[in-house]
Amino acid sequence: MVDLQVIKESLRQEGIVNGYAEGNLSVPELTENIANIFDNQNQAGGRDGSIDVSLASELVLNWILNVYDP
Repeated sequence: MVDLQVIKESLRQEGIVNGYAEGNLSVPELTENIANIFDNQNQAGGRDGSIDVSLASELVLNWILNVYDP
C-alpha cells in the first residue's frame, strides 16, 4: 500500500533517521508522522490510487496503540 522509500523519506523529513527518534514521540507527534507518510504516498502517486489520509492514519494509530499499550 505504501512504498518503503516514501516511509523512509517521510520519517527523515521529520528528523527520524534510521528508524530512531531522539526521546519519545507523543501521540500527536506520532499522528502527524503517520499522516505525513500517507500524504507523501498520495503525492508520489502509485498503483493503489488515492489514500484516505484521515481514515488510514486513524487505523494505523489505533493498531499501534492496541499493540504497544499495556
